[in-house]
Amino acid sequence: MGRLLLAILSASAFLGSSASAQTPQPEILSPAPGTVVDAEPLGDGAIMRLMWSSPAEANVEDWAIYVGSTPGAWDYQRITHMNRYFKFPDQESLKIGVPADGSTFYVRLFWRPRDSGFSHLDVSYVAPDFSDIALGRIFSSGFE
Repeated sequence: MGRLLLAILSASAFLGSSASAQTPQPEILSPAPGTVVDAEPLGDGAIMRLMWSSPAEANVEDWAIYVGSTPGAWDYQRITHMNRYFKFPDQESLKIGVPADGSTFYVRLFWRPRDSGFSHLDVSYVAPDFSDIALGRIFSSGFE
């Protein structure tokens, strides 16, 4: 029993932990969590800008962003930057792919401070609904 508990604790430490308020943590600046995102149509989905910041005291060296239909999933997009020689910028801005059907989607920001395990922050958003735009394209193309 003791070995099993030790194995479980070791595995959870290896996988990382969620953000804590004890040390400075990266944060998502925009869009505000829980909001309908401002995005542009792109193919069958949409593209939005995600902006986050990291205080210098956080000493972030590696990071990843997952965008998915459930917390922690990356079925829409996954961006990783694992580089021990890269200094995490004070602010980062990326365009990310999201659904365009009015559904809720989730963004997970992972980060790893120097000489520490990964932590993460989960937020949810509501996708724009571009279904009317797609229908408008069909009707304007002569297929009425």
